[in-house]
Amino acid sequence: MEAIVLFSALFLMPVIAFFFMFRFLKHFSKQNEGIALTSFLFALIIWTFSSSILLAGGG
Repeated sequence: MEAIVLFSALFLMPVIAFFFMFRFLKHFSKQNEGIALTSFLFALIIWTFSSSILLAGGG
């Protein structure tokens, strides 16, 4: 069970966050510039956040 949580927090969460933000911005934005970069930065923030939670929890 811990391996599933670790895998999803470190690898799956940033990928899902990237595609979520990419689709969200693609749907609501009138400009197409910077959507991939913004989505990548959002995924990086989510990856940092989930990793810090794992480190704080002793995982």
